[in-house]
Amino acid sequence: MSREGIRKLLHRLRLSWTRPTDKLVKGDPVLQAAFEKELEFIKKRITEEIVLLHVDETRVRAYQALRTTWAEVGSQKQVPSYGHHAHVSIFGAVDVQQGDVVFHRASSANAETFLDFLRLLKEKYSDRFIVLVLDNARIHHANMVQAFLQSEEGDAFHFIFLPPYSPHLNPIERLWKWLKDEVIANILHKDQNDIAQSIARFEQHVLQHPDEVLRRIGCTA
Repeated sequence: MSREGIRKLLHRLRLSWTRPTDKLVKGDPVLQAAFEKELEFIKKRITEEIVLLHVDETRVRAYQALRTTWAEVGSQKQVPSYGHHAHVSIFGAVDVQQGDVVFHRASSANAETFLDFLRLLKEKYSDRFIVLVLDNARIHHANMVQAFLQSEEGDAFHFIFLPPYSPHLNPIERLWKWLKDEVIANILHKDQNDIAQSIARFEQHVLQHPDEVLRRIGCTA
């Protein structure tokens, strides 16, 4: 059969040549409900010797996230671009009860830099047991991370993993949205250092305003 014959046959079968689109994969509601129940159980047993942190990592890229903005009638705002793709990776942890945030910037997000972040958390909360809520990213399950947790150094940590495809259950995702709205939306960054400076200004604001953090991530009383 010729190509044209195949095309006509597919049309008769009510098929068309179209570009696929993304479809959000939804998590299992049963697993999500069980996770939320477990987390509430843990929250009620938090003492001064324990800190509960929601953890994640993200990348801030030099190329802009163009958002709707005001402009003069008849003209379209133009945001300059250098055409390169520099980025900065950020690890973050947020205490959803106090609004405290810990940031760690890195050139990339991998198992090694994730371990650096864990050691930073251990230094900050040296007198407390650290419970981390995090997703199932590969770096969180890496062999070197497992070895760390099984060592004496890792005794201070306990991981609670989110159900698959459940980013809405991790409040720090809303912190990342706030970061990207403030740092990259409609803004030009000429290089990695320029990105880092913008992130640093955002971090400084966040660290000084825990009440706003709680409001932004939806964890106010």
